[in-house]
Amino acid sequence: MSQEFSKIIHILKQKKIKNVGIFTHQNADPDAVASVVSLKYLIEHLVTNVSVKLYIKSSNTLSKNLFSFRKEQICEEFSNQDLDAFFLCDVNNLKQVGFSDLESKLEKNLPIFIIDHHSDHEFTNRARHSIILPITSTAEIMVNLFKELKVSIPADIATILIAGILFDTRRFIHLSKFTFSIVNYLIDTGGDYENALSMLQSPLSVSERIARLKAATRVRIYKDDPFIIASSYVSTFESSVARSLIELGANCSIVLANPNIDEYRISFRCTKSFAEKNNLNLGDISNNLALHLGGSGGGHQTAAGMNISKNKDFPEKKEKQLELIVDLFLKEIKK
Repeated sequence: MSQEFSKIIHILKQKKIKNVGIFTHQNADPDAVASVVSLKYLIEHLVTNVSVKLYIKSSNTLSKNLFSFRKEQICEEFSNQDLDAFFLCDVNNLKQVGFSDLESKLEKNLPIFIIDHHSDHEFTNRARHSIILPITSTAEIMVNLFKELKVSIPADIATILIAGILFDTRRFIHLSKFTFSIVNYLIDTGGDYENALSMLQSPLSVSERIARLKAATRVRIYKDDPFIIASSYVSTFESSVARSLIELGANCSIVLANPNIDEYRISFRCTKSFAEKNNLNLGDISNNLALHLGGSGGGHQTAAGMNISKNKDFPEKKEKQLELIVDLFLKEIKK
C-alpha cells in the first residue's frame, strides 16, 4: 500500500505539482472528513511547495465538528483554473462528489488518484493510481499509510481519525481484525478518544427532527418474512431518516429525498442480519439500481446512497418514484 502511495508522491514531485485538489462525497461524514484532512497533511508533509485544497460540496453536523476542531478551510465551489492533480478520497465515483459538471471541467491529462474503501467503480480505471481496500473505513487506510511511510500523526489529526473510525464502524459494531489495534495506535500517538467520541454526539437540529417525524408519517411497509422493509420520502436529511427507520424496528430502510428540482438522493440502510441472510451488499445494489436509473451509487454492506438527476423516465410523483425504487430493490435482493 505504501509503495502505491510512494508512486503517487513521486508523480507529484516529478511533475512539480503545485496545486492539488482533494474531493470526497457530498454530505461528507466524519470518516470522509478525517480521511481528506489527514491526506492533506500527508501530502503537504511529503511534497514541498505544494498547495492542497479540500473541495467538499456539503457535510453533516458531526463532520462540521471535526472541521472546527482542526480549523480546516474547505472550498464549496469548484473551478479547475489552477488544479494540477486531483484526489478522490472515501469515494470513487465522480457523480457522488456533488459538483455539477465536474467531469467536464477536468482536463483529460490531469493526474487522478483514488483512496477509498468502497467497492470498485468504473471510474477507478481512469485513475493514475488507486488504493482501494475492503475494510471498515477510509480513515484506517490513512492510518496505515502514515505508519508504513513512518510519518508521525499529529495529535489533533489522530483524534479526528478516531472519530472517523468510530463513525464508520458504528462504534465498533462493524470492524476488521485490525480496527482495535489501529485505534490503540492513534491513542498512543496522542489521539483523544473522549474528545473524538464527543464530536459524534451533537444533538439533532429542529429541522432534522421534523424530517424524521414527517418521514415516519409517510412510511410504507413491505414484509419479507421474517424481515420488514420500510420506505419513505423527505426533502432532505435522508441519511438520518433512513437510520431512524432502522431504530424504529425496520430491518431495511429506503428513503428518497428531493433537495432541489433536478436532483434526487436515495439512502439505503439495513441491519447486519438482513444483509447476511440475503447475502447482499447495499453498496453493490445501489450501484446496480443507479445504472438502471441513469444515476450513480455506492456504499457499504449495510449503508449506501444513490444520486439521480431528473430525467424523462423517472416518475413525476414522489410516491411513484419511491415505488419504482423499492420494486427494483426487491428484485435485486431476490436474484
